[in-house]
Amino acid sequence: MSDDADQREWYEFVMAYLDEQGWDRTEIDLLQFWPLSPTLAQLVASLTRYKSDGSVLQRVRANYTLRRRDGNWKVILSIPLLDDGFDSPGPQAASD
Repeated sequence: MSDDADQREWYEFVMAYLDEQGWDRTEIDLLQFWPLSPTLAQLVASLTRYKSDGSVLQRVRANYTLRRRDGNWKVILSIPLLDDGFDSPGPQAASD
């Protein structure tokens, strides 16, 4: 996303989609944060989205790259993670 207008448009698109699906609230299950430099960071979040009746709408795991500009952190890249085994941006142990 190149500017604030793009970010706002994407946010509105996502929120409209969630509303159509019956979304009521989101709970953060896990946040992992790695500062990469004074102006760059990586965040991995595991979230559960719920419907108003309390049932699970979806479980989400995503990687966010954030940049600090003018004293504020902003998401510059968001990538859904399909592999529940991803725990950090560092080397991973080989699985059997």
